[in-house]
Amino acid sequence: MFAADARLLSRIEPVLRRVIVADPNQASALLLADIAKSLGARDVAVASDQERVMALAAELEPGLFFMERSGARLDGEALVRRLRRSDLACRQAPIIMVTAEA
Repeated sequence: MFAADARLLSRIEPVLRRVIVADPNQASALLLADIAKSLGARDVAVASDQERVMALAAELEPGLFFMERSGARLDGEALVRRLRRSDLACRQAPIIMVTAEA
């Protein structure tokens, strides 16, 4: 899907070992999961609500999050605050916030 050189892929490889995609829209979540896999992600978990994201974060210790900003069962901004204030090992992992809103 994306063309990336070997040097770039070697730099982002540690972050991409485990990725969590938090998006209540199934189609968007699958698209983001496919993007992560095309960049070399090994473990990609998809969750559609805040509680599941927190449970996966504790279990997987991801190196990267893709997170929808808002949704029916997911407030991405509140979830980011909750993750950052937690005592989870992944609390400082990079978060890429996305939105389907115009």
